[in-house]
Amino acid sequence: TSFNGTTQYLSCTDAACGGTSKLDFDATTNFSVGVWFKSTSSSLQNMIMKGNTSGANASYTIYMTGGLLRAHLADGTNEVNPAPSGTYNDGNWHFAVLVFDNTNAVLYADGVRVASVTATALGAIDSATRFQIGAGNNTADNSITVEYFNGSIDEPFVTANALTAGQIKHMYEVGYRALQSHATTLGGSGADGNQQLGYISTGTNTVGAVAPDYNNQFMYVGLNSTTLGGLSKIDLNSDTNIKTYNSSANVPTGGALLIDED
Repeated sequence: TSFNGTTQYLSCTDAACGGTSKLDFDATTNFSVGVWFKSTSSSLQNMIMKGNTSGANASYTIYMTGGLLRAHLADGTNEVNPAPSGTYNDGNWHFAVLVFDNTNAVLYADGVRVASVTATALGAIDSATRFQIGAGNNTADNSITVEYFNGSIDEPFVTANALTAGQIKHMYEVGYRALQSHATTLGGSGADGNQQLGYISTGTNTVGAVAPDYNNQFMYVGLNSTTLGGLSKIDLNSDTNIKTYNSSANVPTGGALLIDED
């Protein structure tokens, strides 16, 4: 969804979002908040927020200022602010996740942990203020909307689980490939275009065998063909086709060629 940075945002009251407890968390509940975003703006702009931006009022939010990625957690008295370096307003898609595990507040960007602060002093994060995407609140009564986002937002989420680093990395990798509009051949123009199984363009290709390696790191997919088959090596951690083999050329180059015994 695109937002114009001045008037557009999405919001949901407690009642409309399933009740007063669905998007609020007590002092012992783990949770994670995440969002895909793309922007070129250097303004202070909120991507996802519950609560209001005034001081330590109960809230959680992921936002940007000056192109820097920021997060904020507060319980009405105490607050923490994970603040990594590096800018993300380059017009490319990025994935941000804020994780609270009752001990730390950890911020991830593009599948990598970029900031972590101790958050043991935080109590319940419970606010009657609406949940918003693409803007923030500046008052508890929802009367002032501020810090509009200028760019695009996709797949925002809130979950009552502290996602692991591995889960967040996998979410980023899967989403990143989906955003690249995969090319139709290996070595295509997409940033991660190597998704098509290895094959020969002539003849009929069918999957003949599929098997993981001994430690479940890679999966090998063999294609039979009326002319010449191929073999693809899939990295199971990233769901990425990292190499294809056939009898004439491997992509990327290297390794033994397949023996054509058709």
